[in-house]
Amino acid sequence: MTTFREQRTAPDGPHDATVARLEQENAQLRHAVDSHATVDQAIGVLVATRRLPPAAGFEVLREVSQHTNIKLHTVAETLIAWGLGSHCRSR
Repeated sequence: MTTFREQRTAPDGPHDATVARLEQENAQLRHAVDSHATVDQAIGVLVATRRLPPAAGFEVLREVSQHTNIKLHTVAETLIAWGLGSHCRSR
């Protein structure tokens, strides 16, 4: 005879596959949200330092990403780091 606890922890093929798929989807969505926030911050750096409108700031990031074959969020991270370094030196 099995107890209720044993029944709950027993592997369930389709259920396990669904849970794994949802966990992967959740991780991908979290990464997308984080990347979006990073890109928004980088656009803010361009708006503040170059007085560009936000749409033009995004185009700059996109073009740099495409022409250098570097992922957009990596370009954004680099720009934010530059902005923080530049800001610290000016004070």
